[in-house]
Amino acid sequence: MDGHDVDVVVVGGGGGGYPAAFLLDRAGRRVVMVDPIGNLGGDCLAEGCVPSKAVRETSLRRARARRQGVFGLRGGTPDVDWPGVLAHKDHVQRTRYAQHSAELASSKIRFHTGHVRVVSDNSVEVVEASGAAVRYRFSDLVLATGSAPSRLAVPGAELAVTSHDLFRLDADVAFPARPVIIGGGYIGVEVASMLENLGASPLILEATPEVLPGFDAELTEGLHRALAGRVEIRTGAFVTAIERSGSGYLVRYRVGADDAAATGDVVVMATGRHVVLPEGVDQLGLDPVAPPTVDCQLRTSNPHVYAPGDVNAKSMLFHSAVRQSLVAGHVILAGGQAVDAMNFEAVPMTVFT
Repeated sequence: MDGHDVDVVVVGGGGGGYPAAFLLDRAGRRVVMVDPIGNLGGDCLAEGCVPSKAVRETSLRRARARRQGVFGLRGGTPDVDWPGVLAHKDHVQRTRYAQHSAELASSKIRFHTGHVRVVSDNSVEVVEASGAAVRYRFSDLVLATGSAPSRLAVPGAELAVTSHDLFRLDADVAFPARPVIIGGGYIGVEVASMLENLGASPLILEATPEVLPGFDAELTEGLHRALAGRVEIRTGAFVTAIERSGSGYLVRYRVGADDAAATGDVVVMATGRHVVLPEGVDQLGLDPVAPPTVDCQLRTSNPHVYAPGDVNAKSMLFHSAVRQSLVAGHVILAGGQAVDAMNFEAVPMTVFT
């Protein structure tokens, strides 16, 4: 097994990883970047914001056609070719992947498709998809391993699909005509809205009293009223189990002391995301389970380990991850001095309904 000395190892090729990697590479640092997907963009491009917005843009074209009579226009609403919608989504993803591949090729970054295992406080082992392994000793580490969809710990949770299944490349989920969407956060309401635009009849089950929990109450109440005209929403609904029912599914839930159930052809689990950490992260002095605590320079409790992006759970948004990644890169270039800072209180956010 080879061993190499490098300046920086970047673990993760998403928004928290590649901006810092390119910044450091341009400054002449020896940079290694590792990602299991085999390209850049992380989950945002693989199964999140990019493909979901491609589907949303398609859905909006149909939604506008449904309302064209208001403007004195006549004509039918377009039929939905779901495989064609997914093919358009795939084209958008592949176009962006090709751009990222060209960016990597024009850099001096050593890129590996694989996973990282931390073996000491200054070295990692990279295990590639082929099984080959190589070790790197680093001066600084950028831990940008992101997050993944969470599932409720209820019987039958494995029967539900997540954003991964809906929006990944070559997704093969049949069109959800009657989806039961568990979770009324931003992922849940966005999925419900775009599927309704395409002709589906979604049901949202949200455990809290309002959709978009944690958002401004006045905004969420207004959105709830507007969305309820198109999508069925049941709040205060605590899901207890998911079962197969004929060719579809039965979702059991409780509202107060009352038991209830809903049926659908697809169950979508939109119950948030959890951080992903590499094996051996405790070798760095970090908690092996909890999100790393970071300061405004994205430094962890280990001064040579930076954790930008979803992995710190402070602001799980792609544009926020990019900014955090650049802050970490600037601080590394300055030898750890606080030449840049992330303001977590000033991150804009949009919900696409």
